[in-house]
Amino acid sequence: MVKQIERIRHMGIPGRRVMKNRLRSAALMVLLVLLFYPSLSGAGIYVETLATGRIDWSNGVVEAIGIGVPPRKIANQAQARTLALQQARVLAARNILKTLKTLRIDRDSLAKDMMLKHGFLGDQLKKLVYHAAEREIFFLPRNRVKMILTVGIRCGLADILLPESIREIDHIKGGIPEKKGNSSESREKKAFTGLVIDCRGLKVTPALVPHVLDEEGNEIYGPAIVTRREALRKGVARYEKRIEDALRDPRIGANPLKVKAVRASGRNSCDIVLSNADAARIIETPANLGFLRSAGVIIVLD
Repeated sequence: MVKQIERIRHMGIPGRRVMKNRLRSAALMVLLVLLFYPSLSGAGIYVETLATGRIDWSNGVVEAIGIGVPPRKIANQAQARTLALQQARVLAARNILKTLKTLRIDRDSLAKDMMLKHGFLGDQLKKLVYHAAEREIFFLPRNRVKMILTVGIRCGLADILLPESIREIDHIKGGIPEKKGNSSESREKKAFTGLVIDCRGLKVTPALVPHVLDEEGNEIYGPAIVTRREALRKGVARYEKRIEDALRDPRIGANPLKVKAVRASGRNSCDIVLSNADAARIIETPANLGFLRSAGVIIVLD
């Protein structure tokens, strides 16, 4: 009986060791991501850092690192560097693909969900990653190489991942309703040139396609309003960390409307709810449709 207990006890030890090693590996990967990327302190841009890479939501970029280590037995230094470079690119590409899979598309979907639903998307993403740009290469001691790869989440990638509901059409499905009986009053109101939504403290998460709603759930801004051309060119919305940076951004023009969000909404917490009063300030002037169509929206997050 004692021998059986000892056997069981010894059988559990490797499992604990494996778990500890996995935790150490995950922690080391996060540390490498934080150490090897250029510092973003004070930049004001909104960056989501993951174990496999980072998503710069302000500039629409996904980046990942790979560190190549040459084999121990190698003919010469030139060959060692060449093999380390190849390995660094392979590892960076693998990490960038893993990071892309976590990308939030909208209130319901991540990129990996769409890849499961539409198998061809996975092949298209792999092709984009294969052609990822080499942002920086560092030659480290002992012939090791660190490489940072980058892929834009606008234009080509966005064209793959953006929902079909964002189309280049003249008539906007579900466009902003004009209030009856107040048409002359609405025309007299000065139109805004952009929208800044303060979501700090509300745990709103960034996504490729956020929706802006009123308190009844009516869509004020989203895929039914923005044109596909502008969504591909500069993103449905830009994310910032500081109000002052948002208000200086040319994207929102000289006379932006600044509002405070009420709460986050949706399964991925990427949709934004405005008060009915603030929503009315947007929809009461039909001319505001212009900056909404051209994606003149900035969202400020913690």
